Amino acid sequence: MEDERRLLLSYFYVFSNPHYGGDPFLLHECQRLGSQYCKRFNDRGMDSEYNELNNDTLISEIISRVDEDTFLSYFNSHKENIKCHRDFFGRYYTLLCKEKVLENSSVWYKKREEIENILSKYPGDAIKVLSAIYYVSVEKGTRFKNYYMVKTEAESLGFSGKNWFKILSELQLAGIIPSYDYKDLEIHEEIAPLIGEILNR
Repeated sequence: MEDERRLLLSYFYVFSNPHYGGDPFLLHECQRLGSQYCKRFNDRGMDSEYNELNNDTLISEIISRVDEDTFLSYFNSHKENIKCHRDFFGRYYTLLCKEKVLENSSVWYKKREEIENILSKYPGDAIKVLSAIYYVSVEKGTRFKNYYMVKTEAESLGFSGKNWFKILSELQLAGIIPSYDYKDLEIHEEIAPLIGEILNR
């Protein structure tokens, strides 16, 4: 659950280091919550000794100070500060960008059905493509500019080469991989455990 909270804060808030032109919103919230670490930094993300704000530490400081109910209330009361790039489908939390409402519920059962339908629609091939994306982006940790690595891995698993783009398109529509282009074929982090369960059944 804490991992998903961390992802939600890092993915959906504009909190890039203020020193490089980011929004200091999360820094202000961290200071308001009483973090001595965050209180060291100005709005440019620098302390008196010119040390830069560490975003991971910032998020940890916030998460350690709020319980589940507070996190939900806090998140949903600051919609104007959410930069929602894509829907979030976690084991514990769901966030739909259109509504910008975070719920402590899961739609994994629906996602499982969608994935199973894709695997059934392209028998043999879809599971090899999904396995290749999972292996490269999750197990090996190569999440960016990995298109050819994934395709090579799929072929090594016996992928026939048919319906490559159709399979990728359906995985995009299901919210499993990014929708902006094909050069970064990664499994979204919050749904990776579900994909692992399906592939290892």
